[in-house]
Amino acid sequence: MITLFTKRWRKGAAEAMVGVWLLGLLLEVPLPPFYHGFGRIQRRLAKKHDVRLVLKRVFLSILAGGNATLDSIHLSQAGQEKMEEVVWGIVGSGYETE
Repeated sequence: MITLFTKRWRKGAAEAMVGVWLLGLLLEVPLPPFYHGFGRIQRRLAKKHDVRLVLKRVFLSILAGGNATLDSIHLSQAGQEKMEEVVWGIVGSGYETE
């Protein structure tokens, strides 16, 4: 069951990567315990398509920050600003600024 699901997830993730590849950035999916194979698939696809991967620990550190969420899941204004700062720190060097 897990193997079949993993194969389907890999195919779906690969198809989703087409749109992400154009943006050049992917947020790593936080996974439940013992689902490390899905993370490996995502990291492999990011590397294959030369997409920068925002690690889940980075994203979770934003969620855990003070006043970052409205309800422990949805970002507040402060959380959105922190996310912008972190993501721009990762991709900003690839863009020209005035």
